[in-house]
Amino acid sequence: MRKLWRLGFQASLPEVLSVGAAVQFVLAERTHGSGTAYVVGSQALFDHVTEAGLRIVNHTEFATRADFVIVAAHDDLVYDELRLATQAVLRGAELIGATRDASFPMPDGMWPGTGAVLAAIETATGVTASQIIGKPEASMYEAARDRLGPGRILAVGDRLEIDIEGARRAGIDSALVLTGGTTRTEANAADPGPTFTADSLAALVLV
Repeated sequence: MRKLWRLGFQASLPEVLSVGAAVQFVLAERTHGSGTAYVVGSQALFDHVTEAGLRIVNHTEFATRADFVIVAAHDDLVYDELRLATQAVLRGAELIGATRDASFPMPDGMWPGTGAVLAAIETATGVTASQIIGKPEASMYEAARDRLGPGRILAVGDRLEIDIEGARRAGIDSALVLTGGTTRTEANAADPGPTFTADSLAALVLV
């Protein structure tokens, strides 16, 4: 939120769609509030899965009998979570990943991302996740579209392979800002490329 305000976008917290909120949207649409879930993730993800209407079975005798295993990386990950998630999937639970990000940058270097945690469960079970929610999958954009309602939508991001590809899959216009490591040469060479390209968010407003 602070970064958005620094960039001149005075967004409020309810206006921010996290991948957890997108998970909630997808689960609510698919399950209509029925079913059980074993969750590998932070408390925020637990809250979103609960809000979708699913009963979380972590720390119960039914953990390995969940209908869904929902996976995201979190700082307090322990091996037992992987064990129980693996057993639940092998018993028939549907495996859903928040994203496939292999890693993410932190001040002390790269940390394993959700994709790395998900890969451990997929390798242990031989089962590939049935659905990935976050970018570049269309589900994230569908959740945003549901919040925004009818009208034209422009997806703005700084990564061709994530933000712009996600917008393409969702069938909406995109704008690439050159503040995340993508160069204008790379943007111009992309096929398909973004609808718009700008040096920054501020410059994009003037396009």
